[in-house]
Amino acid sequence: MAPGMLFGELARFFERISQVVQGKPNKKRDQLAKFMDDYKRAEKTSADPTPSLYPLIRLVCPDLDKQGRIYKVKHQKLAQLLIQGIPVAKTSNEAKRMHGYQTMSQKGQGNFSNVVFDILDSTPGRCAEDGKGERTIGDVSDFLDKLGQEKDQVQLFKDNMTRYTAKEWKWIVRIILRELKVGISEGTTLEAFHPDAKEFYGTHNNDMKQACAALKDRNVRVSSSIELFRPFVPQMCSRPKDLEAVERMCQNRDFYFEKKMDGERVQFHKDGDQVKIFTRKSNDYTSLYSWITKEVLRKNLIKAKKCILDGEIVGWWPGDDQQCARYLPPTSLKTIALKSGGSFKDAKESGPVSNWSSDIAEISGAERQARCTLCLSIFDILQEEDNSLAKIPLSDRLKRLDAVCTWEKHLFERTAQRVGKSVEEAFQAILDIGAEEEGVVLKDPSSLYQVGGRNGAGWMKLKPDYLSGANDSFDLIIMGGNFGQGAVRSGRVMQYIVGVIDKKQAKPTFRSFTKVGTGLSREHHFAVAEKIAKIAVPFRELVKSKSVKVKSADGSSSATLYVIDNGYRIEFSSGAMCFFSDQPRSAPDVVFDPLKLDTVVEVIADRRMIPGNLYIAGRCTRDCPAPIEDTQSHPGMGWTLRFPRMQRIREKRLEDALNMEGLWEAIVRSVTGQEAVRGGKNEETFALTSQSKSPRKVKNKESRPAQEKKVGGASSARTCPVERSSDCMSGFEVYIIDNGEVSALEEAILSARRMGADVTAEFDKRSTTHVISLYDENELHKKQKDADRDVIRPDWLFECEGKDPPQALALEPRFMWHASKATEESFKDRFDVFGDSYTVEISDETVLDILMRGAFEDGGQDGELDLNSILEEVETDLAATSFEEKTNVQAWINPARTDVLDDPSMADDGGAWVKCVVQEYLVGTGEFVVCCVDGTHALTTRHVVSPKDILMGDATYADVIEWSVFGEVRALFVEYVVDPALSLHQARTRLAKLNLIAGGGVPLDSYEQRVTHVVVDLGVGGTTEGLKEELEKHHRVQFGVDGPWVVDVSWVLDGVRDHWTRNKGALDLLDEENGHYLLLDKVTGLEKKKGRAMEDVPGTEEDCGVAAKKQRIT
Repeated sequence: MAPGMLFGELARFFERISQVVQGKPNKKRDQLAKFMDDYKRAEKTSADPTPSLYPLIRLVCPDLDKQGRIYKVKHQKLAQLLIQGIPVAKTSNEAKRMHGYQTMSQKGQGNFSNVVFDILDSTPGRCAEDGKGERTIGDVSDFLDKLGQEKDQVQLFKDNMTRYTAKEWKWIVRIILRELKVGISEGTTLEAFHPDAKEFYGTHNNDMKQACAALKDRNVRVSSSIELFRPFVPQMCSRPKDLEAVERMCQNRDFYFEKKMDGERVQFHKDGDQVKIFTRKSNDYTSLYSWITKEVLRKNLIKAKKCILDGEIVGWWPGDDQQCARYLPPTSLKTIALKSGGSFKDAKESGPVSNWSSDIAEISGAERQARCTLCLSIFDILQEEDNSLAKIPLSDRLKRLDAVCTWEKHLFERTAQRVGKSVEEAFQAILDIGAEEEGVVLKDPSSLYQVGGRNGAGWMKLKPDYLSGANDSFDLIIMGGNFGQGAVRSGRVMQYIVGVIDKKQAKPTFRSFTKVGTGLSREHHFAVAEKIAKIAVPFRELVKSKSVKVKSADGSSSATLYVIDNGYRIEFSSGAMCFFSDQPRSAPDVVFDPLKLDTVVEVIADRRMIPGNLYIAGRCTRDCPAPIEDTQSHPGMGWTLRFPRMQRIREKRLEDALNMEGLWEAIVRSVTGQEAVRGGKNEETFALTSQSKSPRKVKNKESRPAQEKKVGGASSARTCPVERSSDCMSGFEVYIIDNGEVSALEEAILSARRMGADVTAEFDKRSTTHVISLYDENELHKKQKDADRDVIRPDWLFECEGKDPPQALALEPRFMWHASKATEESFKDRFDVFGDSYTVEISDETVLDILMRGAFEDGGQDGELDLNSILEEVETDLAATSFEEKTNVQAWINPARTDVLDDPSMADDGGAWVKCVVQEYLVGTGEFVVCCVDGTHALTTRHVVSPKDILMGDATYADVIEWSVFGEVRALFVEYVVDPALSLHQARTRLAKLNLIAGGGVPLDSYEQRVTHVVVDLGVGGTTEGLKEELEKHHRVQFGVDGPWVVDVSWVLDGVRDHWTRNKGALDLLDEENGHYLLLDKVTGLEKKKGRAMEDVPGTEEDCGVAAKKQRIT
């Protein structure tokens, strides 16, 4: 073991640094710089006072070690090495866990290193004990060098397995896989290392070992420059975040914009007859692209003896009488190069080379394919003779470029470029690009060449997918998926394989079309991932078991795989058939039954499709002929989307998603150029995607069929037919946040639709007008609140619909969960701090809403009102004042209550009542505390008596308060909320108790024979399902002829409200049999009212389910 810092110290540093909040690179940089200093001190010796940081940096940021050995070890190969190194049996659970690390059901799910750590840590003896690792950072660096030699890797693991702890192996695995994921980027590492590290590393062939040797002292500055035959990191383009960034780039002055060719970025080094071509990643591809270098030299197209050029290599098809000349997609480059005599002799790694015929399959016939050539498109010069040009303005560099080179079209050409003066010109240039071009690059004529520069370097790239006007929109069906990586995304499906529906088949048939993983927020990704977790079927198991059924996690779905030409057919138990490609790069980790998942996603993509054989839908097959000649000639060839990203999850029926006919029309448009998208001279100004109009929708060819009934869940509520009660919300787009409570969500959706609103399943800041949340505890709710958007209570919808006729009420404080700053400002002019309008007379209902909401600032003070605290204060005040206010008469104690008298003789023989004074009224029981009597008799202790034992004038207390609406009511209060998230935290129940007491009633805590009413609070959107059993089992309620009325809590609240709107005289009780209040029959206990969310709505009489979907699709 070599002396130096232990690797365990680095592992502990990784654990600490990974806890630093993302978005704080400076903090991570400073901590890394300090650790580097600690490493130097630990490694310092008399022989080497300034040790190299290379062994440390190659572990901290493996991607920087581009000149180091390539291990050629990925997850499955590493799993095999670990299985043999531990060792464990190949059929053991540990082996299965490592090979199946991406499954959703195991500990450490989705993260290979976490699975390895759990396996090693769970069994003693498999590795070094925690805290007893004795290997240094240098030892790990040596281990990686040996691993890269590929000599007896199994023995290497066997020898080292017990030398490192489980936690150290966790980080070694991540280093090997180059998946460290601690939030330390290449830039952060280089900044912490040395102030000149980025430039030196970029100009010295990405050689980290050389950089570490040259930059040992952080205080000693070192200059560096571009040199011949030494590859460098090229200048890159920034991507605009908003329209203002493009405008700042242009600044109403001249700028260059040039077409960005879709090829391979290269740097061309020349010294006499010696030429080298390096790629963006510093790979030497001189031998691969030897044909074009020979042609350029043979034709003497470069006048300078020495030069360094920056450009792009693209494929070129000269055309013939069958097809027009055009540039070819980048997938064709290596095939053309190899066919032209090139080889990978000098390349450090060859990379994957696809099947030759499929790479250029759009050019049919071997003879015609042989006419495809390479073209070198140059856009910059960095050196002329011995003069470096990197530090002179771009405009001057381009003059030297034209002076040095002789251009030949389609062989050695200058990248098309012209001068622009406005943003509109740049956007119009994007719309004019051809299928072979990737986009447009804006360049500042005064910019200098910055090695490895990107943001602020003076180059900006605009692609069609940045602009909505140049995009198409596709409604596609989720069929399969791939797991994500990392601590947060691991174990969840974060990439989706999406496809189209083929309606011409006898069974519901779906064909894969593309893979997409970007565009949705993490919250929506996770929501979909949770939805599909139970119905996912592992694809790997299907491939292994061929023709044998494999079940999903919950057993509700099963699938069988059959091998077909160029792919797989998967048949699900529901009858659905899904077709996938057999290409490894497009293989899913899991597949889903589309009829069960029932999810359509809107995908935005470049209007120009690209050829490829990774997916099925764009191919010509025997059961799916293609309308394009090239594809018919080459069944292995297909088409797929370019730059796809998800826009939103659509609440749409599967049969209304894009079908094969609509897809082929889109392919024809893309390949032939028919029906060019909007963007002519008369088109209005274009904007970036984040602020622009929607992209063009790709629709099906046939007319859309009439809607059918579909029920069951939020999706059904958004699509089933409804009978409009009003058009008061016509033009509104309402987004109702799904909290998982289906019935309440359905009712809110249907309510909005009945008033003419469009209800969307995905928030879109460009079109959504109202955001409604069922309750105040939800991540999506919080996201809207953090973005300072209005979040509205569902009460607003129901009150709007409850008007006669329905009307879209203006927003008020009582309707808001959260009011944006702008809305709050508008409220200040119309409402006080309690939500009381300055112009509209307040009602008892409004007072009730304000009390129950408790969500407004008290007189401008910080914090929210606590409703329970308010109710406690009200209860205290009522207890102190209610008796005095309601009884201004003398009182007598019932002579029969001799137990309250100190001397039984105080009671007259004639039964005369004893004069008394009552000093306290007990809230909650309706009883009184008797403290003393007036006259010769005295009560020396406090006693509690009921209203019937207190005489006031000529009648008992219970008789004289007949003006009260609840004078004869003895009520048991029950809060029956199936979903605790819908509870109002007993606030409504407590408020109803106070109203009952104020109205002369008696609230009870337990059931007695004298109970007249059971008052039930169902919460928001609750139902009476199971209520009878709940009352009988837990509250001992007895139904029968003399059973209690079981009423909704609104019976009490409405009773008080109605009382104060009528004369102050005697008032009969509200009718308990009113269908709005009565919940259960008092005799039988059967349901009388199902709650608001369960009322009948149009189109919800039956549940279509999977069978109905299947029937409609076929």
